[in-house]
Amino acid sequence: MRFGQLSYSPPPDPSIYYLEPELGELYQFSLRLNLNRMLRAAGNSGVLPNKPVTAFDVSSNRQVFLAYGNELFYAIMP
Repeated sequence: MRFGQLSYSPPPDPSIYYLEPELGELYQFSLRLNLNRMLRAAGNSGVLPNKPVTAFDVSSNRQVFLAYGNELFYAIMP
């Protein structure tokens, strides 16, 4: 596993997010670096491109944005 990018989310749920771009997996860690959850894109659904994620962000209202080149996809975190 090779993390490509990271992002910080401020309180009320402070977290550090790491992206594994090849698999499209997003790992949410606490500030003490405990793994809270792993979010995986449904790549086999045929909706997402079959290529690495080039950028990501997590908004304050818990939406995840994934960029595949010039295409942008989003989802609401569970």
